[in-house]
Formats: sequence, C-alpha cells, structure tokens
Amino acid sequence: LLGEPGTGHDAAARAVAVAGAPFLPLVNGSRLSANPIAMLEEVREGTLFCAEIGTYSKVEQKGLAFLLGKLEKYEATLVCTSSEALGNMAAEGRFDAALLSQLSVGAVMLPPLRLRRDDIPPMIERFWREATRGDPSAPLLAALPPPTLAELTNAHWPGNLDHLANVVAKL
Repeated sequence: LLGEPGTGHDAAARAVAVAGAPFLPLVNGSRLSANPIAMLEEVREGTLFCAEIGTYSKVEQKGLAFLLGKLEKYEATLVCTSSEALGNMAAEGRFDAALLSQLSVGAVMLPPLRLRRDDIPPMIERFWREATRGDPSAPLLAALPPPTLAELTNAHWPGNLDHLANVVAKL
C-alpha cells in the first residue's frame, strides 16, 4: 500500500485482512531480523502488517524477503506500506531492488484527500460518529452550514485522513 502519510495505510491493511483471522502489526522491522519464522507461526492463516518498510534496515529488508518465500506454506498474507518512494530509495541503494520488484506485483496506491473531494463529506460524518461514539443526538452534517462543509471539503488536508479526523474530533 503506497501513499502519502495519513492516507489510511492502517485502515486499508485491516480492510484486506480476513475478519477473525490473526492480524499481526509490526511497529518496526526489528522482529524480521530476529526470528521471522516465529512471526509466521503467530500469524498462520492471517495477515502480517509491515508499516513503513522504507524505514527498514538492510537486515530487516532481508528478513522481509525471506518471509515472502514462506507465506504460502503458512497461508499468510503480507501487507506492507510505504509513504516514501521506494523506487527512488532502490535507485539510491537504500532499499533492496529485488525486494521492491517482488512487492510491486501487488502494489496499490492510496490517493490523497485532495484527489478524493467527493469522499470528504461521508468521511467527516464517519469521523464525527466515531468522535461522538455514535451518539444519535449529535448529527454533524445536518448541523454544519453548507459554506462550512464546502470549506472542509475544499481544504488542502496535508495530513490527509489523519488531519481530517483530528479536525472533526476537535469540532
């Protein structure tokens, strides 16, 4: 999953995971260099989520490459994210080009909010429901004046979903 920071890497990873199956998020790649087979045992028939693989060391990248060849045996799915241009990093020698080639087969781009303006009002409503814990007495979109909703919809949102969620929570 590739996209700018805040475009919903975590949410997209959870969306592709099978409900009820193990989901193992890695905060960083350190476990990849220690004992990758133990992780596969832990996530058997589930999803291993590796966030921001562009920050992984060469040793951690080797561990990730090792896992790729073992996923089928453990019936596991690997979901990786990056907000960095891995192609540029590979060209500079900071990311393993062979690993990038293997991972690129299933690459999905997550677009920034500025390219998804029509999605912003329903996202505002969703974030409002989350912030108010579904309180039915707190409808937001009906209470927002149209110019305010238009302003929110047309805002730049450099932090994407994270930025929008924080603004709505503060409303």
